[in-house]
Formats: sequence, structure tokens, C-alpha cells
Amino acid sequence: MTHILACLDGVASQGAICDASAWAATITGDAVTLLHVLERHQNVLPDLSGTIGLGSRETLQAELAELDQQRSQLARQQGKVQLDAAVHQLAEHGIQANRLQRHGDLLETLSEFTEQTRLLVLGKCGARHEGEDAVVGSQLESVLRTQRTPALVVQRHFTAPTSLLFAFDGSETAQRALQQLAANTLLKGLPCHLVMVADPSAEHSAQLEDAAAMLRQGGWQVIPSLRQGELIPTLTQYLAQQQIALLVMGAYGHSRMRQFVLGSHTSAMLRALPCTLLLLR
Repeated sequence: MTHILACLDGVASQGAICDASAWAATITGDAVTLLHVLERHQNVLPDLSGTIGLGSRETLQAELAELDQQRSQLARQQGKVQLDAAVHQLAEHGIQANRLQRHGDLLETLSEFTEQTRLLVLGKCGARHEGEDAVVGSQLESVLRTQRTPALVVQRHFTAPTSLLFAFDGSETAQRALQQLAANTLLKGLPCHLVMVADPSAEHSAQLEDAAAMLRQGGWQVIPSLRQGELIPTLTQYLAQQQIALLVMGAYGHSRMRQFVLGSHTSAMLRALPCTLLLLR
């Protein structure tokens, strides 16, 4: 059975993660699993053998071990409180959620559930960046670069989309992502703004129209648009002008957009976006 995997980290984005998961589950009928991963942190005592005696060093090691155990217990308890709160929030949407708390590495944990996961839901900022709206969590970047599951990245607040913008560049990557979008049950029925940021040309116009025709054949309402300018500012401006709450794009290949999704500009793109982002795999 497939499920929606909601990754809980920072408290600031937890409400949005739950709202987005409930929205998706209501449409797809998938179960929701709430995941909280406790990362392993190990304190290493520096080599003080030339400064203090062996007994003192052993005492410090024992104290550090006790502190680590206390931190681990507190983190586990805090995680359970977060999971309980998330379960309650989803229940208010009529969704019964499973809860899962793990120790270890987030990426390793996610890899265990790849085959069963239809959608990952994550917050833009993690616990290490509470209160910093412009900061992108380092864990998020790693997830987007390595995972094969479609990922829904939410801001501090989630608004259920009434339309979407699909960023299209005519590449094979974009064509494959467009085919996935056409078959996507979560988004079916939403008007699709098909936006291509490129210099005006007959070739680009033809590519855009072919893509629009493919979606229309599948019953989609499509609004194609060919725009000039820098990719991210142009998309951001279009989102604001049309009041669109969801940007959809592909995440594979070597297209112009790939450098913003999987390259060195990942953080810049995520910082700039004012809306929810769905990366199709």
C-alpha cells in the first residue's frame, strides 16, 4: 500500500506539513505516515592528556556520556510530543495518521520507504533554522538531490492550490515530467499554467504548443505562456501575478532548470519561491 510520508522537523513548518499531507491524502486516498528522525550526534572529548590527569579525563567523559543520554531522552520526548500534535491536527482534517520515530540518518531512513511512498512532504526550514524564513535546511537539499520520490516542499503556511504553474523548458526531462503530471491524480482538475522561459522563436512556440496539446488531450485546462528573462525571477513574478500557490517542475536530466533544482543554485531557488514546490521524479 502506498502512503504519503510527512517528515517532521522544525515546529515552525509542522502545521503546514500536516495541512499539505491532509490535502494530498484527501484527494488520493493514501495513508499518511508521520516521520520524526532523531539524528545521532556524538560529542568527542578533545585530547587533554597533556593538560589534565587520566582520572579527570575519565570523569569528563562520564559526564559527557550522561549529558548525551539526557539530550537523547529529551529529544525523543520532544519528538513524541510533535508526533502527537501532528496526529491530532490530521485528525481534525478527518485523516488518521500513522506515527514513526527513528534514530539515525534521515536519508537512510527515507530510502527504506521509497517503494511504498507516493509523496514526500517536507518543510523548507528545519529545526536548526527556526525563525529564519530565508534559510533552507541542509537536510532538505540532500533529500532533493538524492531521493527518487516526488517531493512536496511547503513554506510556513500551506494553501491548497486552485491552479498550478508547470515550469517547462522543452527538454526531454521536462517532457517526461509533463507525462507524469498528465497522469497525476493529485493535481488532475487544476488549471495548469504551462510557462516556458526562453527567447521567442518558432521552435519554442511549437514546443510549448505541443506540450499544451498533450495535456489538453488528457482533459487538462491549460494556459500556455512563453516568457523572456531570468528563470527564477520570471517564474516568481508570474506566480505572484496569477496568484498561483503551487510550482511544479521536473528534477532530472541536464536541462536549464536542473541547475536550480539539483545544482549549486538549489538554496537560491528555494529561498526565492513564495509558494509550495512539487518536484516530479
